[in-house]
Amino acid sequence: MREEHVLPDDIKTQTRMALANIKLVLDAKGLTWRNVVKITKYLTDTRDMDGMYEVLGEHFGDWRPAGTLVSVSNLSAPGARIELDMIAVVPAGT
Repeated sequence: MREEHVLPDDIKTQTRMALANIKLVLDAKGLTWRNVVKITKYLTDTRDMDGMYEVLGEHFGDWRPAGTLVSVSNLSAPGARIELDMIAVVPAGT
């Protein structure tokens, strides 16, 4: 579907959209942002870092998972400026 590939140009909005999708996965497994231990952030323009980190801070608060930032020339969806890849840990005994 074409509509699903129509993305807003604003990095903060794209970051919020990506985090909303990840939150669905975390919720399905009974996890929270504090279970995330590693984030790989792919940006098409490193000048978007401040906006991206602002939105990440809204979700993660004082929790700081390990992270890697990768600058790429483009992403899979036309107009995509950010992609997030996260690793979350399920606590033992759950």
